[in-house]
Order: sequence, then C-alpha cells, then structure tokens
Amino acid sequence: MSTVKAIEKELSNDGLLYRYKNEDDFGLSSSSFTICTFWFINSLFKIGEEEKALALF
Repeated sequence: MSTVKAIEKELSNDGLLYRYKNEDDFGLSSSSFTICTFWFINSLFKIGEEEKALALF
C-alpha cells in the first residue's frame, strides 16, 4: 500500500502516471505512460481504493 501511495505522490499528474521524472537525453518527461496508469488503477483497486480506481479508469 505504501508503494502505491508513494508512486501516486511522486509520479501522478491529473490521474495519469509518468514512468519517471528524471531528466534524460530527451529532457524532462512531458507525457504520461499509459501502461503505468493502468497498473496504478489496478493497484488502487487491489488495495481497497475501488472508487478512486473506477474514477480514474
């Protein structure tokens, strides 16, 4: 549960998730990574945050 909450705090932006926030060869990340967002929704559901998961889905 703490991992899901930490990921939400660090990588979430308007219900979408970034893979990372570090600068790379392309600069700072400017778009979300869809598969990470679906993993996050699934994880929220599994830890009992069903309403939040359904709203994000």
